[in-house]
Amino acid sequence: MKACRVRSADDLATALSYQPYVDMLLLDAYHPKQLGGTGKTLDWPTLKAFSPDCPWFLAGGLTPDNVLSALAQLSPDGIDLSSGIELSPGHKDLAKARRLFEQLKQRV
Repeated sequence: MKACRVRSADDLATALSYQPYVDMLLLDAYHPKQLGGTGKTLDWPTLKAFSPDCPWFLAGGLTPDNVLSALAQLSPDGIDLSSGIELSPGHKDLAKARRLFEQLKQRV
C-alpha cells in the first residue's frame, strides 16, 4: 500500500504513477509537517475523476458526521479512520466508532 498526501490534482497524478508497484493506494489530506492523523479532509470534488486500476482507500478527517457525504461523492474501495474517531491522539472513542458504523449501515 502506498499512502499519498493530496493537496492538488498534481498529487493525484503522482499517486497514479505508483500503480505498477503497489497493490493499493491510500489518499490522505496533505499537511506540511504531519504524515496523517491531522483531521483535515481532502477536497472530495477533486477526487471524483480519480479512478486507479488498483484498489484505493480514502483517509483524511473522516468522522461519523461526514463519512456518508464523502461516500456519496466518491467510490473508494475502503476507508481509513484515525483522528475522526479519537478522544486524543492514539485513543479511539468507541462511541464515535459505533456512530460511524451506524452511519455506514444506513448506506447499505
